[in-house]
Amino acid sequence: MRHRLDVSLNDMEDRLTYRIVRRLRAEGAPLSRNRYFPVFEAPEGRRALRIHKRVSSVESDLLALDEPSRIRMSKVDGRMVRMELHNPRLRARRTVYLSRGEFSILLESPAGDLLRKALR
Repeated sequence: MRHRLDVSLNDMEDRLTYRIVRRLRAEGAPLSRNRYFPVFEAPEGRRALRIHKRVSSVESDLLALDEPSRIRMSKVDGRMVRMELHNPRLRARRTVYLSRGEFSILLESPAGDLLRKALR
């Protein structure tokens, strides 16, 4: 049985994780992994680093596409977004399952405009 405290703690951890991810992705002064080493030793920091790498990979694949019609999205269980990327030049298809937090970070990225067009 989960208690209210457990839920709020997980929410706080998620908020901290995604704040770290956003700092890693900041253009002006991104969070330095060397300078803030203790942050990345904590579980939230390690998770943030994994999310950052994953979102960056999906973002680069999105930017390689030239039209939003090559992106298909659907919700899975109300918590995840399933995204299919079709790249005809490479004759490749990539299927990614993103959490709501990861998807919101992608919407804030340079690939966000392409995603918004694909949602229409």
